[in-house]
Amino acid sequence: MMISCREAIERYIKSLKEGFSCFRGGERLRIITPYLYPDNDLIEIFLEELPPDQVRATDLAETVRHLHARGFDVFESPKRRFMVETIASRVGVNFVNGQLTKTGNVSQVGDLLFDVIITARGVSDLIYTSKTFEPATFVEEVQEFLKVNQVPAESRVKLIGLSGRSYVVHFKVTIGPPRFLQALSPLATAGLKPKVDATVRMWVDCNHDLTPTHKITILNDVDFEWKPYDIRILERLSTVHYWTRKEGLLTSLRTPLS
Repeated sequence: MMISCREAIERYIKSLKEGFSCFRGGERLRIITPYLYPDNDLIEIFLEELPPDQVRATDLAETVRHLHARGFDVFESPKRRFMVETIASRVGVNFVNGQLTKTGNVSQVGDLLFDVIITARGVSDLIYTSKTFEPATFVEEVQEFLKVNQVPAESRVKLIGLSGRSYVVHFKVTIGPPRFLQALSPLATAGLKPKVDATVRMWVDCNHDLTPTHKITILNDVDFEWKPYDIRILERLSTVHYWTRKEGLLTSLRTPLS
């Protein structure tokens, strides 16, 4: 039997509702959405009450920060800023001091959230115009490696840091106590430092729950030469493996943590 239009829409709305979570932090509501930035981090939107009956939805500049962390500075040129403002203006969102914001009546909160979410997603897609963008090919290569070698793993696993921030890790290996894998490989050399910085932030934020043995960083050293100081800081926070030494990685993954 064919699914009806109504049933399809109802199922989609239900899945959306289950994907959202909300927390109060001071004067704001922090809403974690099921929508993703290109790097698989969850998009977060914040609601601020403006008495007597107004509310502001904002990303608190998280979208710009995500782009900047990956080597794309929206303030680097008038053209980039114009592209951001154009994307935002299509749904009446303002771009002010790096933040995407929209204000309206409390009764419009659903529309405000939706407009800021789709703007954040649209602006974040500007990373695809940058030479520092990391395509999914290396991550897919690691995924295929795990599959071929029958290493049980889940993809795109959510972690919550001590700060309360949400992260999406590439893989979670489920042999014994779970281990989390992050595969690093930018498209160009200019993307090395932003990629390391973002991974370091994630591992530091998750230190309260995970020791370095539970966190694995896989470096694509086939196409890139990683700086010793970047490797050292990653080694302090995680177990570092190199793609040219996949057998050592496989042996490690097949050995359950004690």
